[in-house]
Amino acid sequence: PIRCRLMSALTSKQFHDEIRSGKIGPLYLLVGEEAYLREKALNALIDAALEPAVRPFNLDVFRGGEAPLSEMADRILSFPLMAPRRVVVVKACDELNEEAGRLLLPLVESPPETTTAIFVGDKVDGRKKFFATLQKTARTVEFKPLWDREVVPWVQERVRASGKRISQGAMQLFCEQAGADLGVLAGEIDKLVA
Repeated sequence: PIRCRLMSALTSKQFHDEIRSGKIGPLYLLVGEEAYLREKALNALIDAALEPAVRPFNLDVFRGGEAPLSEMADRILSFPLMAPRRVVVVKACDELNEEAGRLLLPLVESPPETTTAIFVGDKVDGRKKFFATLQKTARTVEFKPLWDREVVPWVQERVRASGKRISQGAMQLFCEQAGADLGVLAGEIDKLVA
């Protein structure tokens, strides 16, 4: 696969270290074609930003191409209830149209401090003003598909983290049969561990 880095993208390790330390910013862009890792990062960010008891009042999830724009903007500007922050997730942000970009641009240029807005998508078009600004102002993490040579170490680490062991030959066969989709691999590893 062709890989290109976003200008100020955080590595996955930097991102996880920041949120573990409690350093939660007002604006994030989680972008890339590796949906499994991107979704895990999104969930980790939500967990770090909001206690489970206040999520029903302070977590809003929208889909880029389907969400009412005024409601999305209103939620980003709303104050949190019984918590220090509100979290607004915009999935499939790459489906936002020009009108959405114009409406949301002021919010990404100067995000409210009491909200964490998280934009999630496969790809963003940096030629469009909204996405160019988002890439500059957001804490950006890029989730690229793993190279073939990176799949086996990823499986090894996942098996090791579950407290199990697997022989090198069995792991090679497992990876050949399961493919390189991390979501599928994670599900198959969970089945093996069980």
